[in-house]
Amino acid sequence: QVIRVSPTSTQYINPMDINMNYSEEDNPIALKADFILSLCELVVGGKEGLQPIEKTVIDRCVHQVYQSYFNDPRPDNMPILEDLYDELMKQDEKEAHHVATALEIYVKGSLNLFNHRTNVDIDNRLVCYDIKELGKQLKKIGMLIVQDQVWGRVTANREEGKSTRYYMDEMHLLLKEEQTAAYSVEIWKRSVNGAAFRPASRRMSKTCWRAVRSRTSLRTRTSFICSTRPWATARSWPSS
Repeated sequence: QVIRVSPTSTQYINPMDINMNYSEEDNPIALKADFILSLCELVVGGKEGLQPIEKTVIDRCVHQVYQSYFNDPRPDNMPILEDLYDELMKQDEKEAHHVATALEIYVKGSLNLFNHRTNVDIDNRLVCYDIKELGKQLKKIGMLIVQDQVWGRVTANREEGKSTRYYMDEMHLLLKEEQTAAYSVEIWKRSVNGAAFRPASRRMSKTCWRAVRSRTSLRTRTSFICSTRPWATARSWPSS
């Protein structure tokens, strides 16, 4: 199945999607909060990223919006970005309103593509996410959200005893931004530890390293990705 993620498509994926096995630890919401913090950091922007108080209020609101879902985990109880926006607006801190205002264009404005519940079937044996037509304003956020969607599929498959193979073309694009690079590294580490999947790209070795060589904080964490050849390509995967 090909899922075309674009402003003109009626296929939607929800960045707030979560499942009971989302985390290897006891608290899936804590791991989901880490992803949403990365998402908000991309949205808010700025050289310094989110401030400590902003991170605190986001984390607080994330736990609150997921409470009803985990009390009754039905698809129509799955929160969407607008629920997070509404919860942020309820907070007293001005920092919460600052983050909510930055999110507004993605909730109520012209970039509200990701303010919908997922309406595509991602249970097919082969799923391809096509984000070519996302456009400049949504590309970075879209890449991050698709990565999180893949992680959600990995955790669901793992619970059922299924392996997951993940092929990503042009992975170096994820390493151009601090937030998507850091989340890519975290996904890689989780997948290696859990033997779930390993991203592969034909041109990872040299290009990826150039993309992150100037980011000292990420250099040691990403060098092991960029200095090795791809683990698999579509043609070399085992048939099983």
